[in-house]
Amino acid sequence: MPDGDGRRIVFTFNAFFDAEQGRALATLLGDDGVLVALRSPYDATLAPGHPALLTYCDVPASLDAVAAVLAGERPATGRAPVRI
Repeated sequence: MPDGDGRRIVFTFNAFFDAEQGRALATLLGDDGVLVALRSPYDATLAPGHPALLTYCDVPASLDAVAAVLAGERPATGRAPVRI
């Protein structure tokens, strides 16, 4: 596990469909981690009780938007297109 202060941010890429990635998620998030799901919004179901940002894409514009939200430079807006 990484050392240091601050909140841990874990990025996933279709973890809902990848058992190994899904199993590792809880350990990586710890008690206060933040999930950033880069593709499947269903990844958020693997991290109940944790804040989650859903991007649906990993292109530079999406990553810039996530970075701005995480840095507190802009609010997270939008809604999940599916029921989670």
